[in-house]
Amino acid sequence: MHAQNSYFINCANLANLSGKWQTGAGGIIGSSGESETKVGNNYIYNSYNIGDIELVNGTTYASSGGIVGYDYGNTIIENCYNVGILSSSRNIGAIVGNGSTNLKNCFYLNNLEKGSGNVIENNATSINEFQLKGQEKIDGKDLLDLLNTYVETKDSINDIKLKTWKNAEEYPVLER
Repeated sequence: MHAQNSYFINCANLANLSGKWQTGAGGIIGSSGESETKVGNNYIYNSYNIGDIELVNGTTYASSGGIVGYDYGNTIIENCYNVGILSSSRNIGAIVGNGSTNLKNCFYLNNLEKGSGNVIENNATSINEFQLKGQEKIDGKDLLDLLNTYVETKDSINDIKLKTWKNAEEYPVLER
């Protein structure tokens, strides 16, 4: 069997999500991959979540994440951010609730303490509300510049053009 890759490009979740008795709940993907078959990689590029995500009474691995709830180790996430409040009966993670995901150029609003669950450290950059709105720099750069530098560098993935980020009133959004 030939491994198939899945791509999630230029995605956004604006809704609040709630799940029950699941392994993972996430803004873009609930559970990513399969534990034993590893049928391919999931790639998530240029995406964001602003919705609150709640997972209650889940399995032993129940995890709530801003982009991916639970990852079985075959997901690559690049140029994404989360501002949603996360809650789980087990684990929460700003970008990934639980699992071994490869992150690059990912950001999250520093509001994890507003949710509930065991916090899983992700390799993402914590930002405050002023940095999110472009009113304060992140290591000398605006969030919008950081997001668009990645877009300019990558340009497209599998012939799908990455959308440019622009400022909205509260957070960056993708051009339509």
